Amino acid sequence: MAKQSIAHVRGIRLDTRHIRKTKEPLLHLRQIINRNIERHYSLTDITKAFEGEDYHEKNEDQKLILDRFFAEADESDLSELLATSQLDKQSIANLYRTSSHSKNPLDTRWDTVLEITIERQPKKFAVKRTKAADLIAKRRSVA
Repeated sequence: MAKQSIAHVRGIRLDTRHIRKTKEPLLHLRQIINRNIERHYSLTDITKAFEGEDYHEKNEDQKLILDRFFAEADESDLSELLATSQLDKQSIANLYRTSSHSKNPLDTRWDTVLEITIERQPKKFAVKRTKAADLIAKRRSVA
């Protein structure tokens, strides 16, 4: 293939007959959800997973869709989902509140996107005392 001059490349115009005029709905979201799994979920499966307001009432497939959405999707995916379906932001916020993702204190991005506040309790870790720690504590108490 011969090299073309910059002037020639700049002169090339895009033929609009070959541009796809319709955008496939929720393409990015479907790519996120269907990545690295055998079963591929359709647009209907995805929108059905967001119907209802309790995460715990969903079946395993719907929970997988919601988990991937809350873990990997962003605000533009949410706005596209709301624009292409009959869902509202409040029902998605209720699903998020009842999911395990809302309990993660390190990931609060959906709180701001969905305009909600969730009280998160920091995890308390139990410290297991060893015999050496008991001996050191005993020596300190004697001294």
